[in-house]
Amino acid sequence: MMTKNDNSDDNSDDNNEDKHSNPVTVMVKRTAKEDKISEFEQWCSGIHKWVTRQKGSIGIDIIILTNNKSKLYVMIFRFNNYKNLKMRNHYKKWMV
Repeated sequence: MMTKNDNSDDNSDDNNEDKHSNPVTVMVKRTAKEDKISEFEQWCSGIHKWVTRQKGSIGIDIIILTNNKSKLYVMIFRFNNYKNLKMRNHYKKWMV
């Protein structure tokens, strides 16, 4: 007997439309190197523009937390459903 886990990563999203129709949020944290902060902030600006143009995007927030020596960037991505987030899976190209 085969059972199906709701967290499976196969291509059956069409059969499980209702299970994946709720909004989803992803949070990513990154610390920029001290000498690369300007470049990283330009990169964040580009990501912000890219995400807001994607199908199903509800928005993105970038929160910057600072301490004495570094900045922590918290990026919060929101999509209208899991299927649209999954289609944006090529984010790995810009999340090095």
